[in-house]
Amino acid sequence: MRRYFKLFLYTFATVLLVSCGSDNTADTASNRSVQYFPNMYESVGYETYQEGEIFPDNVEAQKPVEGSVSRGWLPYDYEDNNEGYASAKANLQNPLPYTEENLTNGEALYNIYCA
Repeated sequence: MRRYFKLFLYTFATVLLVSCGSDNTADTASNRSVQYFPNMYESVGYETYQEGEIFPDNVEAQKPVEGSVSRGWLPYDYEDNNEGYASAKANLQNPLPYTEENLTNGEALYNIYCA
């Protein structure tokens, strides 16, 4: 019995020493020396107003294209006041005709997306 206990103790001590060694295989697997596409992992940082030879005025930050609309803002054809509201009410019309088919389609879409 004592012999088995010593064998178990030696085996346990050996496993403990091997598992606590400095050569950790999990750490070496994640530290590879080659990256496939390094720019995908570590992006190149550009400053907003740094010089760039490929742009016409040699500046990275370019002016928006003429006629572009800022995000979150849409131009309206009518003024934002009571006269503009009255003009929009008088001039704008629904492009869909008032039919039973359009009403059932609208009801189905309302029940799908809004209800």
